[in-house]
Amino acid sequence: MKANIENLSSTKKKIKLSVPVDQVEESYKKAYNKVRSKAAIKGFRKGKVPDAILDKYYGQDLHMETLNFLVEKTFAEACAENQINPILQPKFDLPELNRTKEFNYSVEVEVKPDIEPKDYLEIPLKKKEVKIEKDAVDAELKRIQEGKASLKPADDKKTIEKGLTATIDFLGKVNGVPFQGGEAKGFMLEYGAGRFLKEFEDKMEGMNVGEARQIEITFPENYNEKTLAGKKATFDITLHALHAKDLPALDDELA
Repeated sequence: MKANIENLSSTKKKIKLSVPVDQVEESYKKAYNKVRSKAAIKGFRKGKVPDAILDKYYGQDLHMETLNFLVEKTFAEACAENQINPILQPKFDLPELNRTKEFNYSVEVEVKPDIEPKDYLEIPLKKKEVKIEKDAVDAELKRIQEGKASLKPADDKKTIEKGLTATIDFLGKVNGVPFQGGEAKGFMLEYGAGRFLKEFEDKMEGMNVGEARQIEITFPENYNEKTLAGKKATFDITLHALHAKDLPALDDELA
């Protein structure tokens, strides 16, 4: 393989490659073996289909696989030999492939420009003072503490309230028909955390452990599931249990 490098600009190069016939033939053989291993043609065992039959039924696949093998190998070699590191998707110009002829193609690549820093040691710099307020520290500590929390049964709580995690079953329907993603069993919902639709949580207010309730909500117009956006839905909800967060102490052990 021969590679000729043309500098189009400080950030763009054009690589012209000439691939000899023996490498073209090698790529064809790899392509036939790959396609043959997957080909399913009546009257032939898998992996035993002759080349001529593959040509008839899988000609386009063979052509594309040959190109893939050929270009992937030779382009990588050309880049390695010439210390070229593309930073964007290369732009290939691939002519018609002929099994009996040398294959010539070109590719344009974007590369990092060569930059020579000058006089940067003389640039005046002003040190910026960073002041972290106590509230910001407390908020971050709280976030870490919450992230390490575990759940424990809230045996003293029978009614759902903000901060508790509820174990629920729910089944959602639109026009009486269940919809995909609208059913769950044993779902853990941190009530009041804002991770569920607000109207859904609002209509769970006052639910007690063991209670089953049917609610109706309207999905927002900008709901991410477009098939549900703006539609009314009913949900059958059963509240099975309540759990409270068990927060670790903010101490050296947590740190």
